[in-house]
Amino acid sequence: MLLVMLIGTGSLGAQNTGPEGFAAVNAMGQNGTTGGAGGATVTVTGTAEFLDYIFRLEPYIIQVADTIELASMAPFRSHKTVVGLGDRGVITGSGLNLSSVSNIILRNLLIENSNDDAINIQEGAHHIWVDHCDLRSSFDGLLDIKRGADYITVSWNHFSQHDKTSLIGHSDNNGAQDSGHFHISYHHNWFEGTTQRHPRIRFSALSHIYNNFYDNLGSYGVGSTMDAEVLVEGNYFLNVDDPTLVGVAASGPGDLVERDNIYDNCLNGPQTRGTVPEPPYAYQADAAADIPALVSGGAGRAGYRPPNSWAVYDASVLPEDNNPPYLPENEVNPPDTAVRVLEDPDIPGNKLISFLTPDANRIMFGNNWAIDPARGATIAFRTRPVDPALYQRTIEVEFRDGILRERLFVLPGGVVELDRADVSATLPGNPDGWHTYRITYQNGTSVVYLDEDPVPFLSGASTSTNSTNDLRFGDGSDGNTYGFYLDWFIYDTSGAYAPGERLIPDSLFVDHPVVAIGGGENPVSGDFFLAQNYPNPFNPGTTISFQLPRGLHTTLTIYNSLGQVVAVLADQFLSAGRHRFVFDGDRHTSGIYFYRLRAGDFWQTRKMMLIK
Repeated sequence: MLLVMLIGTGSLGAQNTGPEGFAAVNAMGQNGTTGGAGGATVTVTGTAEFLDYIFRLEPYIIQVADTIELASMAPFRSHKTVVGLGDRGVITGSGLNLSSVSNIILRNLLIENSNDDAINIQEGAHHIWVDHCDLRSSFDGLLDIKRGADYITVSWNHFSQHDKTSLIGHSDNNGAQDSGHFHISYHHNWFEGTTQRHPRIRFSALSHIYNNFYDNLGSYGVGSTMDAEVLVEGNYFLNVDDPTLVGVAASGPGDLVERDNIYDNCLNGPQTRGTVPEPPYAYQADAAADIPALVSGGAGRAGYRPPNSWAVYDASVLPEDNNPPYLPENEVNPPDTAVRVLEDPDIPGNKLISFLTPDANRIMFGNNWAIDPARGATIAFRTRPVDPALYQRTIEVEFRDGILRERLFVLPGGVVELDRADVSATLPGNPDGWHTYRITYQNGTSVVYLDEDPVPFLSGASTSTNSTNDLRFGDGSDGNTYGFYLDWFIYDTSGAYAPGERLIPDSLFVDHPVVAIGGGENPVSGDFFLAQNYPNPFNPGTTISFQLPRGLHTTLTIYNSLGQVVAVLADQFLSAGRHRFVFDGDRHTSGIYFYRLRAGDFWQTRKMMLIK
């Protein structure tokens, strides 16, 4: 049975009316998980009324229609459903504490920037269903289940921008409370670019981990420890160092059985141990090969993804260090990728990737982007040729959706061609200069926009069939395509977005020459100035200084390499003069970050590097 909910800006997402997995099991005096069913339905827009309703004794269906700002973890009482309306249900500042309660449903919420856990389930809480939520950027865990909690389903959630993602079991010395509990199901969740604990499990009577998409994780996928019983089934592991571990850090091993999983470009094979029970409930596992498209298209707030949810390749770091990383294809005698990153000859401080691989030394970089043909995707990149005399094609971009395929070429003289649609157009003026190309692709139809002009530059429909679903760009797999610089390349598989519908992240536009006097960086008296952070690289703290010519409302924001906000250091009125703020990277992973200053109409962004 399906419930169709109106979400976002008019799109539809299908969601199950009840949980699958352990939250549906009749146990501990509770027959399944129904939340606030039978109680009144209320809509809340403020923190005070939200806290009031979740702590009442009666059952309620609580619809969240605005951002709820919490100062500390919010306590619940039993028999509640909390559901976000469209993209408006946001919990921030702190998280939700489900302690010694039962029969709770959390759905369609964005929970971010908590000063503790995003969701904490503990002290014997049971029959909890967490479904279709976006969980990201919190101080501790995104979803921790501990201290004897039981009969829980975690389904169709999107976990991102975090390190210690999800924990089952508080500590190695808590076996007396935890053993025999933790009957938990994780299915159809999208772990995107997170680092560890997906989940890390102690003492579980049975954790059933099935049909999840592990997408470019920083460390390991599932960890079974302290005699836990874990079944890992039908998942897709993409670019994961260790898909499964038996024993993690000082925690002793648990049992783990894996079956029907796909391990795509994983550094190590899965670790297994012993035997585990079969799940006591009916379920139908999807094929692991279908999981990337199925889960990335449907996990999170009923498929809703926030603006600027781009996957970014930036020339400031080596190809293999990007997030997601480049996947080299079609290489013949591949060159050292380190020599590809070079200083921009035109703009001090900006980095470029050079593609100068003539003859047989071609190279393409690609990714399994799991596009849904009907939903479509967006591609954008900034490029220019090195020397018009060197090339036959300056860049090739090939995109395939499992049904149809298309290739875009930029040719000498500024001719832009959609190869499979067999259409072309000539760049207006300065064909050998820098240009930004945006391509939207949906059901085989490509639309090309030039330099973010909202009027399409070129469009065409492909009838060329294929059976793969991926994205590639570079020197070209055939022909003589070489001799260009690439500044950045981004893609978004959540939809086909024209300029104005979804903006290219500000963090990519870092091409602002510094103010230089006497060979150094110094502010011009009475002007705006954003200094390079110091120290840089840094670990863990660094100081960011800037100057304002007059009093203004000012924001200083930190972004990661995906253009996602990781910290806001200032959002206030500041007086004229110099100001300094410290960014603490202790809770963040190594890599490239950006800091952006906005003051009135002025804005500027700079890069910095955290090395641990």
